[in-house]
Amino acid sequence: MPVLPEKRVAYTVDYINGDVVGWTDLPGINLDVLMAQQRRTLELDADTFLFGHGAPGNKATLQRQIDYFTALQAEARKALAAGWTEDQAAERIELEAFRHFANYDDWFEGNVRAFYRWEKNR
Repeated sequence: MPVLPEKRVAYTVDYINGDVVGWTDLPGINLDVLMAQQRRTLELDADTFLFGHGAPGNKATLQRQIDYFTALQAEARKALAAGWTEDQAAERIELEAFRHFANYDDWFEGNVRAFYRWEKNR
């Protein structure tokens, strides 16, 4: 990831989005690696983060994205433990705390499905 230390800026491209549900369901994505990379990004010596889309953010923006994925993963695990199908999980899971994220209404279901499949296939 490109970092400009003198400006304290990092360009994170698309693996972190600034308060955006930024993808639907990317076949083959390794969600453990993605989430670990997001957590490591918090350790960078930077104050400003430039995303592939949208306005720049800061470490609080990164933490919200990490919290979103963590909450989504937890809900997918609960759905599996309850015996829900993927369709039931997609229909029932909501994360009200993140409803303000851009694209939530259009892409959240795809995120649920991706995390459900990831957890199911572990």
